[in-house]
Amino acid sequence: MPVFFLDGYKPDILARKQTPDLKKKYTFVVEIERKNHPAMTYDEKFKRIEKVFARLDLKKYGFSEHTKVLIVWNNRSFNPYWRPQEFEEYTEQIENPERQFEILVKISRNLPH
Repeated sequence: MPVFFLDGYKPDILARKQTPDLKKKYTFVVEIERKNHPAMTYDEKFKRIEKVFARLDLKKYGFSEHTKVLIVWNNRSFNPYWRPQEFEEYTEQIENPERQFEILVKISRNLPH
């Protein structure tokens, strides 16, 4: 499988979808982040992605005008393999990322939607 770079930026996941009638195309760029603090994600990913997409010619890379960037974030203490029936045992570990996510939302409010 070829490695896909966007002017030096390599997304974790790049998905493209179009409607059955081929009239609309959608592009989704997904970043998966596990950092100790949300400010690190903001500084390392949000700002960088914002700069890349501000200067990027979407058509050059076959992206649609409906391109969306999704950043999936959690801190390092969260275990993605926990099952829902185990959540009560790990309340503190689950609530801490929720509080940190609120911080991430606050510091990233000035980004374009």
